[in-house]
Amino acid sequence: MKELRLAVELTDNPASVILNFDVSDDDSIPSIFLVEVPRYYPHSRPVVTCLQEKFRNTTYIGSTREVLHSLLWENWSAIGSLRTVVDILLQIIATYYHDYGPSESLVTATGAMDTDEDHLFF
Repeated sequence: MKELRLAVELTDNPASVILNFDVSDDDSIPSIFLVEVPRYYPHSRPVVTCLQEKFRNTTYIGSTREVLHSLLWENWSAIGSLRTVVDILLQIIATYYHDYGPSESLVTATGAMDTDEDHLFF
């Protein structure tokens, strides 16, 4: 199992944060994301955008670089959390490693954040 470091960066907008997964071994893996929390969160889903301009083609990131994972779109519910977003991004990153199939363990994150079931603490 690969281990990733996750850096959480604050932005000028208090309703958004940048998640930077350290994937130093491959620049073509999407690993830097802007998470924007809408006014009616958690009833409205967060908007997640990949900040990198070049990465391998993926079904999870659209032409506008917005993350299109089904758990963020049609399956989002009010019980979703920012930890859910981190888990979704880890799944997307894991698909880029050829040695991780669907039955293997997903990439784990460690780093500059503490989490509980529903919250990220900065």
